[in-house]
Amino acid sequence: MEGKTNIVQDIKPKLDTKDYYGNLPIHYTIANDDHQMVLNYFTKGKAYFELRNFKYETIFHIAAKNNSLRSL
Repeated sequence: MEGKTNIVQDIKPKLDTKDYYGNLPIHYTIANDDHQMVLNYFTKGKAYFELRNFKYETIFHIAAKNNSLRSL
């Protein structure tokens, strides 16, 4: 969904919708380093930094693995 803000405006992702691997929409957004999507759809707060997938990875783990620190 990288750079697909027009499509996402119609979908309106929810913060708590996990996929098979426990990843949330914010995980995929950060993995793709889509800074604009993060600004448009996700508000930073305590819950934002504590989100984990089934591998117990936070958004910081995902950003480091994908070299996408700009979106944080």
